[in-house]
Amino acid sequence: MPLRTRRARTRSAWRRRLPAPPAPPPAPLPYNVLADLPHTRSFARTCAAARLLAAQADAPLRSFFESCEEALLLVDEELRRPPPPVFWGGGANDISRLPEDRLDFAAMLRAKCEALVAFRACRRVRLTHADSGFFAAFLGVLDSLLLSHPAAEVSVEWRRGGGEQHFTYWPAARDACVWRELFEPIGVRAEPCDGVPSLSRRWNFFFGGRFRWRLRHSRFARGQRHIYHQTYRRWVRLRHPQLLHEAATIGKALREGESIGVHKRVDTPGTAAYQGAKRVPSAAEFVEAVRRVAARMARAPTHIYLATDCAHSVEVFRAAFGEALVVRQDVQRTRGGVNADCTLNEAHILSPHNPEPGFGNALAVLGDAMLLSQCRRVIHMDSNVTSAVSIMNPDTEMLHIVDVLTD
Repeated sequence: MPLRTRRARTRSAWRRRLPAPPAPPPAPLPYNVLADLPHTRSFARTCAAARLLAAQADAPLRSFFESCEEALLLVDEELRRPPPPVFWGGGANDISRLPEDRLDFAAMLRAKCEALVAFRACRRVRLTHADSGFFAAFLGVLDSLLLSHPAAEVSVEWRRGGGEQHFTYWPAARDACVWRELFEPIGVRAEPCDGVPSLSRRWNFFFGGRFRWRLRHSRFARGQRHIYHQTYRRWVRLRHPQLLHEAATIGKALREGESIGVHKRVDTPGTAAYQGAKRVPSAAEFVEAVRRVAARMARAPTHIYLATDCAHSVEVFRAAFGEALVVRQDVQRTRGGVNADCTLNEAHILSPHNPEPGFGNALAVLGDAMLLSQCRRVIHMDSNVTSAVSIMNPDTEMLHIVDVLTD
């Protein structure tokens, strides 16, 4: 063997016998995501998916973990002191616990973390609607846009699936996409694409009925509103001409005046069950709340904007505030309660008493939320609508009616 070849092989063998260089130390995290979240940090010790998410250390995941912290705190409190029964129809009812309240919360949180790990690994995803109210689906879109992988291609496609009882906002064209009727498209595909995974869920616990009322007193409230507002500003653009006209006329008047917005839901057992206080405040209580807020203002309110699906509330507010009241006329409203066939008497729920709610309800609820977000102050109960309002305008002062009346 030539000397040069023998020496080269000797050097190669020598190099192979050298110990491997030490692995570079892991890059330091920008901050410890769970540092001031003791309940979530304790949970993460038993959940590999939660630890994997925490290691990614980005701001969107921090917002998710903040909601986990408040949810774990509430569940811990409920173990020591069960929530009150639901009050509806003048007395306590036996629907004191929602179906999701009865689940093993630790198992549910573990499953959510595992699903979120899988979702963030997707590079193409289609966001669809759950069979729920309009703003439950809307918040799910914002949530997934915020938490998706930065390089993911995301599209929103709300199309009729068949059998919906709560998401009933279909345009006249049965194959139309509800999102694209109202907003500019998100995603580059004009039509549904087979083979792309679909998703319709909310990740953030502050967007769910059991936990949303915790946000109003949470130390995380301001940061939560702002990070979701950034996502809203980046992706959501109105396109429907009626809504654009209302924003330029009514919205301008509310924005420039001393306006108080009010969101009052109709009283049904379902609505009451999703309130933190387990009851729906009456129209008279909302009127009293408006008067208390107005008494603290430096100038008298110029507009009282009422967003409601309750027919009785319009009558009460008109008698109380006269010409200062601003309320949409083209809205389907009901008296609430329960129909004879035990279906809830709500404008957005499909039933034999309400066979075709239709696209007008989407225009109404989205228009109400958009106009509420133009008010300087909003008095509200627990609702997906006002969760969305707080994101649309993070500077609007959100006043929960329970706090106003007990202050």
